[in-house]
Amino acid sequence: MAMTVSWIIWNESCEVNFQNEKAEPLAVARRAISFATYISKLNLHDQLQSTNTQTSSPPKPVWKPPPNPYLVINCDASYDTNTGLTGVSLVLRDSAGTWRGCYAKCYAGVSNSKHAECLAFFDAVSWSKELRHTHVVFETDLRTIESYINSAKPVIAWKNESILIDALDCLKFIPGNVIIIIEIAINLLMS
Repeated sequence: MAMTVSWIIWNESCEVNFQNEKAEPLAVARRAISFATYISKLNLHDQLQSTNTQTSSPPKPVWKPPPNPYLVINCDASYDTNTGLTGVSLVLRDSAGTWRGCYAKCYAGVSNSKHAECLAFFDAVSWSKELRHTHVVFETDLRTIESYINSAKPVIAWKNESILIDALDCLKFIPGNVIIIIEIAINLLMS
């Protein structure tokens, strides 16, 4: 509060010295008290919001590693609706949860977030094929990918179907077992 009052007095002194204003001590005192009260209320409001946010937030999710000898690739995409730009991110971990690598790629001209997620899944499968994995779990947060890959259900837009067909072709070159898990997006890259 002392800082706020000092600032108001300093502003008034600048007005008097540089703008040739006449000093009015009572008006300055009222402005200082009013502004200090306003700032105090703002701080109190922020503290209450911070406390409410901390107490009502859900527990932090915990990533569960796959069973041995599986590796897991968490794949996710970030899509900008204004520009159509997409960033794909992949994280590779082993059954002990140890980081084994990561991969990132950017795309332009992506039509929607589901298209971006399909590209992320395709990149994950392609990367796994390139690394010659034999037992791999793909974690994504787009349920329609899992439905399409595991059940061949046409629940995906035709634009994205060709991406998933290419992913299926890549999966044929992974000689061991493949598991696709759907997770909530916030769980994917957390340890």
